[in-house]
Amino acid sequence: MYPHQDKLAAATHANLETSLTLANTAITSTESVAALNLKAGQTAFEDMLANMKVLAGAKDFPEFIVLQAAMLRPAVEKSFAYSHSGYLIASQANEEVARLIETRFAEAGQKVVASLAKAAQDTGVGSLAPRTSDKPASKQSGEAAKQLVDIAETSAAAAKKPSRTQTAKARKAA
Repeated sequence: MYPHQDKLAAATHANLETSLTLANTAITSTESVAALNLKAGQTAFEDMLANMKVLAGAKDFPEFIVLQAAMLRPAVEKSFAYSHSGYLIASQANEEVARLIETRFAEAGQKVVASLAKAAQDTGVGSLAPRTSDKPASKQSGEAAKQLVDIAETSAAAAKKPSRTQTAKARKAA
């Protein structure tokens, strides 16, 4: 048996657990969105039928306009409720993924600190101060994870914006 085989097996198991948790979060979120869409479609169809019956009963054009205007507010409120529900599903999934990533970064940070301390001890270099901050390693790793997420979001936003040369070329083409 190789000396690091247990560590490799544990790391592989942890990565598999993380992957399964991420997949489960994605599936749960997808199921929630599908249920939301199905309910919204069913409600919209029922509302359309009810509104058609009411509008068919209008005696003249001014009454038709008044009835149609009265139907607008509930439709807008349902649209906002649908958007809010979709946002809640997305933000809940985002929180679960962020929490998982923060946990994994904290664990990795602790393992790196422990490995460096062990390496320093094994090589006889002297005492290695594993961290120089008053904050626990897990908190430092969590903050590092948040900074990485912020950097990734900033990079993604910058990538979506056209560069100055692309904008200039588009103006010349127009």
